Amino acid sequence: MKAILLNDTDAGRHIGCELVIRNTRALCERYNIEIIHSVKTRAAMEAENQIAPLLDTADLILLNGEGTLHDDKPRALALLKAANMGKAAGLKMVLYNSLWDNNPIGLQHLADFDLVFCRDSHSSAEIRKAHPTLKVQTVADMIFATPISHSQSSPGQDTPLISDSVRAGKCMALAKLAIKNRLPFAPMGSGFHERVRTSPILRWKLSRFCDYQFNHLDTPDTFAAKIQASSGIITGRFHAACFALLLGTPVCCLSSNTRKVESLYADFGLSPELVLQAVTSLDDARPQWEEQTRLRSHLDQHVAKTREQIHEMFDQISRL
Repeated sequence: MKAILLNDTDAGRHIGCELVIRNTRALCERYNIEIIHSVKTRAAMEAENQIAPLLDTADLILLNGEGTLHDDKPRALALLKAANMGKAAGLKMVLYNSLWDNNPIGLQHLADFDLVFCRDSHSSAEIRKAHPTLKVQTVADMIFATPISHSQSSPGQDTPLISDSVRAGKCMALAKLAIKNRLPFAPMGSGFHERVRTSPILRWKLSRFCDYQFNHLDTPDTFAAKIQASSGIITGRFHAACFALLLGTPVCCLSSNTRKVESLYADFGLSPELVLQAVTSLDDARPQWEEQTRLRSHLDQHVAKTREQIHEMFDQISRL
């Protein structure tokens, strides 16, 4: 089966997005799905022009929803419109790994999809309300398909790790929390570097007290090692929360630009109401950490089940 991948988020600037696409490509290969072309996220507005010449040679449109499909943003609508070109050309259409939040216009583009996989049950429910006959399934984020090496299974130390946020204000607050407590700081995306480029004092303090290197971005492996070496992580990043759950390290997460963190927690049997709007001290993180420590066996089972579901998802896609 030959596929066109829409919304290739791997631009080498965010660990979570890199892992999503890396895992997508690995599973496509395992299930005999050949990606003949991918449209990068930054080129979403040109997606229709990019894929038009390829429709005669493809069998499948594979749209990676990720965190893109919310609030009917132009990029979201452009990707959905491009996917719909596949139906007229006789291709199968699959939306996978998708957040779905407040897309009244976008809903009009979903009717012809053969399969829809949302990464949280709240997103699935929103789509089902508009399309009750559409086959919608819930499978957690593709980051949970990341292979875990035995070297990453050791228990953490007594020191927490602080990461960044998609929200600028929360990003700075997290950095200052790390400085205040002399804790290691590791951003998950290069966007943080742009935010501190004009803040030399903050950069110096992070370098001096928090083992932060300006313009350096961890690889997925080094970031995983930092999570595993910590007693817990505080972050505003959805994918950092997923990674911590996968690796078995307690995570305290701040709210993001959609309800994706709260939905993730709800699906994993955690308390969405514990997700923070702000964090001023390490004590603020303890309710989330303690709940996850108490529910560790349940969380590990849910992660294992999620990994199985991701494989089942690609098996369904391959059999279209």
